[in-house]
Amino acid sequence: MSGQTQKKILIITQEIDPHADVMVVELRRRGADFIRWHADSFPLHSSVTLRLERESIEGSIRLNGEAIDLRSIRSVWYRRPTPFLLPPTLSEDEREFARGELRSAFHGLFRIADWFWVNHPDKIRVASSKALQLAFFWRVR
Repeated sequence: MSGQTQKKILIITQEIDPHADVMVVELRRRGADFIRWHADSFPLHSSVTLRLERESIEGSIRLNGEAIDLRSIRSVWYRRPTPFLLPPTLSEDEREFARGELRSAFHGLFRIADWFWVNHPDKIRVASSKALQLAFFWRVR
């Protein structure tokens, strides 16, 4: 790409995911720049830094000691992430609080990032609502 850095594809999945494995092979074959992020590594082995200002959003995802600038990501495949990994020393109340805070940070980032999405978590949540599916059915039938 003539002097320009290629933007990355972010794959959010889990360690064992045969579909993501196949995609990784194809992306490598095509020379695409991508990152595979196992969501269960957050927050113990990966982190997100976010700075919101009036005119800009800046931040990074830190994986394996490398900081990936959020502006370098162009698209996300939200494949099949597993729950966050928390320290075993936390009490159940602490774990519940931490999960809520992590979900808020994780999904907050997804809502403000200007990326092309395949399987946005909000859309998945809406699509899995049986009540919403039935209401839609009754409107269109």
